[in-house]
Amino acid sequence: MKKTEVHRSETLTGWAINISDQQLFVTIAFENTPQSSKYQSSEAYCVIKDFLGTNWIPIQERVYGKIDACKQVEESRRHAYNNLSLQYKPPITFVEGAPLHGTGLAGIQLMAVNKSFPDNLSTITYKNKEYGVQFNTPCARYIWLQDIHGKIGVSLKNNDRAAQASRMFHNAFDILKEYNADYRNVVRTWIYIDDILDWYNEFNIARNRAYNEFGLMNSENTGIEHRRIHLPASTGIQGKNLARSACVMDLLAIIPESSDCMLINQLSNEKQKDAFLYGSAFSRGASVKNAWTHQLLLSGTASIDESGRTICIGDFEGQVQRTFDNVDCLLNDTGKVFSDICSATLFIKRPNDAAALEKIIKARDLDRIPAIKIHADVCRSDLLFEMDGAAAKAVKPDK
Repeated sequence: MKKTEVHRSETLTGWAINISDQQLFVTIAFENTPQSSKYQSSEAYCVIKDFLGTNWIPIQERVYGKIDACKQVEESRRHAYNNLSLQYKPPITFVEGAPLHGTGLAGIQLMAVNKSFPDNLSTITYKNKEYGVQFNTPCARYIWLQDIHGKIGVSLKNNDRAAQASRMFHNAFDILKEYNADYRNVVRTWIYIDDILDWYNEFNIARNRAYNEFGLMNSENTGIEHRRIHLPASTGIQGKNLARSACVMDLLAIIPESSDCMLINQLSNEKQKDAFLYGSAFSRGASVKNAWTHQLLLSGTASIDESGRTICIGDFEGQVQRTFDNVDCLLNDTGKVFSDICSATLFIKRPNDAAALEKIIKARDLDRIPAIKIHADVCRSDLLFEMDGAAAKAVKPDK
């Protein structure tokens, strides 16, 4: 069963999508209004507090906005969560992620679970700091990590960005190992890269080397069968972070109890060449199905075709249409449609294209999808738009 609650004001639109009374997707998208970040964050966390109520525990939280809005967000968040007396308060990943109107906040994404659902919920710490949460369900153990970067607990002798990227992946590997998990259990990563266009190739080399060390791919990066090696779904997009690291990562790892009640598949998209075949080590999406829900975790998707080329170069509307077609194909392959999307992020290279995007969204009847719009460079200089997200449907119980 899917239940949707929507809150609208002059400042923001908020969605809370409840799947099977087990999982809650919360999205706050700020409108292009001239409000201060203090006002924005105060109203946003009042709405989030009402959405969560007494039944939900937040387990992952990401804020997009200008870095200078962080203190206001933390203050509003602390006030709201103290009033809820939460069992657990997740660390926060703050990404700049600038709003299209240039100042303040763009949006907040939050994942929560019903307080009656998880067992043994506990905080994950690493080098004396909290970086996430783990908990058990009848089907699997979940690990959510946030704000992992290459400067954790070390003083790098140089500011080499590739070295920071490598250290970021190894920090995640070390945390997972400490909590009796493996990088092969990673289903999805979200990676935000400062000055992405300046060094994305170096980043990919660092990721490929790390994943090779972790046993996810062969050393030549050829002949890879992603279903066998489980390359995670991923977003890799422009974004600054509070640690001033070259990149920062959130991730989800799932350790199934058995394949009978938890089925995880990494996905290809027939309308796009697999990304690892042109040097980017991720799958096009991840399908996660248990006894209650079937989710598609959609990787960052852009106007890339079956041969791996950028198409509709210089044509923003054409790129948006092709991106939505690519997303639609992956949704259909997992038995879903756009209306099953519970959370989405729309990355726009040129803020002036926002009006054209709105026109396409309305024409395709997608304006009810909970989406945050962000000004950000995509991983190629000729890409003008990217989308990621999560879609979910309740699983009908066996009769």
